[in-house]
Amino acid sequence: MPDAFDSIGETPVPQNESSIPTAQLRPLQLIVGAMVLGVVAFLAVVLVVGLTTKRESSAEGRQTLITYITIAYGIGTILVGPYLSRSIAAAARRRIARETAGACRDAEEAAPDQQDQAAKLLDVFKAKTIIGAAMDEAAGLFACVAYLLEGRSSAAGLAAILVLSIFLNRPTKHRAEQWLSEQRRLMENEVQGVL
Repeated sequence: MPDAFDSIGETPVPQNESSIPTAQLRPLQLIVGAMVLGVVAFLAVVLVVGLTTKRESSAEGRQTLITYITIAYGIGTILVGPYLSRSIAAAARRRIARETAGACRDAEEAAPDQQDQAAKLLDVFKAKTIIGAAMDEAAGLFACVAYLLEGRSSAAGLAAILVLSIFLNRPTKHRAEQWLSEQRRLMENEVQGVL
């Protein structure tokens, strides 16, 4: 019996961007969902441990240093993530456009292979989604550790915000279709510029 992971990289994406097979997105949704649940589970453990252990109150600066570093890292992740995602997509799209233009010149074709382009773009969508979620996940786990070590509610709050960020940026069929449509439009302009 085939499972959802059997279709990774095998099923071509139809030319019509409104018909991305659910089997193409399901593994990505599972990966991102696992990232969310991992941070949520660790945060729950850390909160329980934090509530059951008695902390010494100390005014030493060392007691909040990790929390401050974590907050800076978390804010940086939230701010840099979208830029990094766009940069990854743009670089991959330009590479695909160059390959397409080269194939069109070599084969003297007027139209590039739309299915091949869509499949490559969907792979880029998957990669940039996983990278963005992983950045937020790492910062969320770091925030959990900061809470465990220092007991500052701001660290736990940051972990919750990062979980929310991963959840709000989860891959949906609508988002994937919208993103693919936009990337195709941009790639058409880039292919024309190369030809």
